[in-house]
Amino acid sequence: MLAEAGFAVLLPDKRGSGRSEGDWRDTSFNALAADARAAVDVLKRQPGIDPDRIGLLGISQGGWIGPLAAHGHSDVAFVINVSGAALTPREQTTTKSARKCSPAAYRSGWCRS
Repeated sequence: MLAEAGFAVLLPDKRGSGRSEGDWRDTSFNALAADARAAVDVLKRQPGIDPDRIGLLGISQGGWIGPLAAHGHSDVAFVINVSGAALTPREQTTTKSARKCSPAAYRSGWCRS
């Protein structure tokens, strides 16, 4: 859809998927943000790409990663956050765990992180 609208798109594999090494589940958000910044660096060197108009689009977990990758980096012109979380990762994990626990176990603190 974006490419059809004239946008250049770089869509790398998440760590450990496709031909990528590693495991995204064991990787910190800071490391994933560094991956996104590395992708921006790759795009800046491509012919036909305006380095002043490179942005990040984050979907789901990318809704946390995109802003983190852009923070303090003027070479990221914009961030589009699609379906990003309204909670911190810790709050989301705690809520998810609570839903799996019985009410009594949650109240006792056993299910909380």
